[in-house]
Amino acid sequence: NFTEPEHWYSFGAKSLIKTPKQPASAARFSDRSRVMCESYGVLPWTKTQADEKYLTDWLVALGVNMINDNSLIADISDFRKRGASGKHFTQPYWPYEHIYYTYAGRICAMSAGTVLDTELLILYPSTTWWANTHAGGEVCDELRNLEIAFDTAADVLVRKHWDFEFLYEQILKDSTVRDGRLVTEYGSFRGIIIAGISHLKPEHAARLEEFDAAGGVTFIVGSDVRVMEKGGDRPLKLANAITLKDWRADGFYDEFDAALKERIEQPWAISGSDAANIISSARVDGSGGRHLFIANMTSGDKTLNIEWKPGAKVEFRDADNADCWMPEQSEGSLSFVLPEGQSIWLTQTPDPTRRTEPPA
Repeated sequence: NFTEPEHWYSFGAKSLIKTPKQPASAARFSDRSRVMCESYGVLPWTKTQADEKYLTDWLVALGVNMINDNSLIADISDFRKRGASGKHFTQPYWPYEHIYYTYAGRICAMSAGTVLDTELLILYPSTTWWANTHAGGEVCDELRNLEIAFDTAADVLVRKHWDFEFLYEQILKDSTVRDGRLVTEYGSFRGIIIAGISHLKPEHAARLEEFDAAGGVTFIVGSDVRVMEKGGDRPLKLANAITLKDWRADGFYDEFDAALKERIEQPWAISGSDAANIISSARVDGSGGRHLFIANMTSGDKTLNIEWKPGAKVEFRDADNADCWMPEQSEGSLSFVLPEGQSIWLTQTPDPTRRTEPPA
């Protein structure tokens, strides 16, 4: 159901966050600008272009910027319809599919010229999953709980509008620590989230401990972490870490969000009673220009408040038809209504357009 707020991950649980984030973060740390996803092959036969747009917005917000669509449902006809699929109808949408393709191409192109504007990493649990994988391939309860803790932490970040990259262990190993930041070849980061992690190799633990001691911000979600050394396991020593043990608690999402806000800066702040029902992605281009993509993911219009560092004006760029205008705003903030089914790009600029009203 595409309109239920509690289920707006569309055909999947919060564990699906890993699916687009994996290639998106891998692209960031390997200097690749394009992230492709084959899409829509398993949608129901009743799917429409509106469904494709919802899913595309979700994928783009999580880092995908090239849609390789499976168009079978939309264009099925002739022998493939009668002989291969056993269907006896033709979808009416194919003559209009180009409208969706134009939209998808536009937002993918805008995303491909930017990277995530974030200071936050979440450690990817490769060693943990190896350490808890048993012979025979069965997933033990302990590993499943660790994975759910990891997925829940990622879900908080998405729903509370905290952009993040996955921190792979090889990137952690090759990084350096400088002035309380983890410095990689493709960005420096102020905060690291350790969620659903039970085991670490010594070289990875040493870098995290160095980061914590240098003033970096660390968050531990869930279980205690053991470092696997030759002489036996030892605990991970992060004296300054913020620990959030009970990730199943009703108030965990707000508690985690508050802990992040106390310690990590955001280029954009999104608030309002409807903020949990949109998805967003803060981006930065090669010239340092800041952008924000937001999309309405549930039924009904959404009233939103957006804040940014004073000193720049914000333009709206309509992802549907490429129109551009500057909405009414005060210094560093604005409020507006995002209609149902709509998405939009916000761009900070010192020289905004003079147009102040959206096109008719």
